[in-house]
Amino acid sequence: MEYFIVTERCRTMRRLAREALSERWGIGFAAELILHLAVTTVYLVLLHTLGEIAGLYSLLVGGPFLIGNLMFYMALFRNREPHIEQVFYGFHRFGRSLGLYLYFLLRISLWGLIAGGPMLIFFFAYEAGSGFLAFIALTLTIAAMIPAVLAALRYSQSFFLLIDYPDMGIVECVRVSSQMMRGNKMKYFLLLLSFIGWGALAGIPLGIIEAAFPVTASTSIFGVIMLSIIPYLAIILVLVYQTTAAVAFYDLVKGNLRPGVINTTAEIMSPEQAAEQHQTGDIAIEPVSDEQNIESSENEIEVAVAQNSEQTNELQKEH
Repeated sequence: MEYFIVTERCRTMRRLAREALSERWGIGFAAELILHLAVTTVYLVLLHTLGEIAGLYSLLVGGPFLIGNLMFYMALFRNREPHIEQVFYGFHRFGRSLGLYLYFLLRISLWGLIAGGPMLIFFFAYEAGSGFLAFIALTLTIAAMIPAVLAALRYSQSFFLLIDYPDMGIVECVRVSSQMMRGNKMKYFLLLLSFIGWGALAGIPLGIIEAAFPVTASTSIFGVIMLSIIPYLAIILVLVYQTTAAVAFYDLVKGNLRPGVINTTAEIMSPEQAAEQHQTGDIAIEPVSDEQNIESSENEIEVAVAQNSEQTNELQKEH
């Protein structure tokens, strides 16, 4: 499968996300709010009423809702008509969505076991009052968590792949994602990290409200519901922005979005199609190996997006 090394700046991908969200922030916020209600709010209510069984609920619905959520944003970014009900698409393929989600968590957890030893040493040293040993153990724990973070980045595109290729196997999705992310992990990490400022600002209301109105055993279910919604509204808006940017990254890696070429059908162009576009004056780029890089232009991306938007508007006027 063809893939590309993303050399576009993070701010370019964020701008592409804003352009895709232009006049669509409302439906994006509505879809993300529904997802939040179905996952976070229900989880907190179950945790408040039934206890630890809430974790089982999150485990069972996490995969299907993640697939549905990404499908919504992929439709939004690719200038298709997004529908809020797409958030529930993963339940139409419940087995595969859940299977990929569990396999994803398992692979990351296995890498996370590396940090288990230093973490135990840290707790024992802290309890024993050995500050120096606790510091060393904590440092080793943080270092040992790096493989798990790298694994999460490496497998991060597997959910997008399952949406684009519904017949692709679970293990195959993870394997292809690993190949796609060779040379792209740092770029994706920096893209996610670039939202940390917005996330910190959005988290201020959450911290204030949780400190002022902590959930206790005497809190009513209505109170739990309100406290699971109101403090998170700003965070939901940031997630809309961030997830759309993540789709932009995926389309850049896959070659669906590249200088002079925007393929909104999520299909890799054949060599014949690329050659034809090159002859007509469009810009096409060749796939690269793991060691190679792609020299792309930020301005060319903007032109491609503008051309695609104009074509979409013309089609809408015709219909």
